[in-house]
Amino acid sequence: RNDGPFITANCAAIPDTLLESELFGYERGAFTGADSSGKQGLFELAVEGTLFLDEIGDMNLHLQAKILRAIQERKIRRVGGITETDINTRIISATNKNLEEMVKNGTFRNDLYFRLNVIPIYVPPLRQRKEDIPMLTEFFLANISREADKPGMRITEGVLDKLMSYDWPGNIRELRNVIERAVYLAVDWIEPRHLMLEAQSYGDALPGIMETAPMVESGKVLPVHLPERVAELERYYLKKAMEAQKSSRGIAKLLGISHTNVVQKIKLYHLDEGENQ
Repeated sequence: RNDGPFITANCAAIPDTLLESELFGYERGAFTGADSSGKQGLFELAVEGTLFLDEIGDMNLHLQAKILRAIQERKIRRVGGITETDINTRIISATNKNLEEMVKNGTFRNDLYFRLNVIPIYVPPLRQRKEDIPMLTEFFLANISREADKPGMRITEGVLDKLMSYDWPGNIRELRNVIERAVYLAVDWIEPRHLMLEAQSYGDALPGIMETAPMVESGKVLPVHLPERVAELERYYLKKAMEAQKSSRGIAKLLGISHTNVVQKIKLYHLDEGENQ
């Protein structure tokens, strides 16, 4: 199987209405908008190889039953089809949810859980293995800087300290995003200020906002207009992104929001409307 195909499917990223046809394929005329010649599903594409079902905890009970049948009988039926296709596919699954609790709650099938739970591998969150952060940072920095046509970028003192002191609620994906943002914001050397971590952004990057933040006096919190504070944060990050990117599409990628959203916010905050199109 090592020489066979490795096919991945993110069960959380594909709507339930489409996931079944993506996994099992469909026959001609199976539904409105279906390809006239039908379509192979991921199970068929992964024959003699591996199908990786990421975020399987987000799969609905109906599809769980079909997955269980495919694993047990090694057969699948396309959506709208009447014939079965033999498959010889290895299944690997992953989730960030507690499947045992989901089984107890009735949101994950008990039989499917035990069929999948053959060789479980627990990957602890990044906050519990911070010794991996330097190695991961070096890996992401090398790859992202090359993709961004900024080879040879380095980090200054203090960057690793910031990364090691952060709790990383978004785990490795968040670390990669932080490094990618820093690569685009920096020129040659990445400094702590380029990380823009949630843990430090309020104290280090926005001293003006912190000075006007609500204070506690005699157990009472002074009133603050939250939408105004949110707008100040948005404007700050938007300006920083505009310093690093010249196009609104580049800004959108850097901030992780849609291009339309960027254009709207540039107009909303009157930030160089004519230069970032």
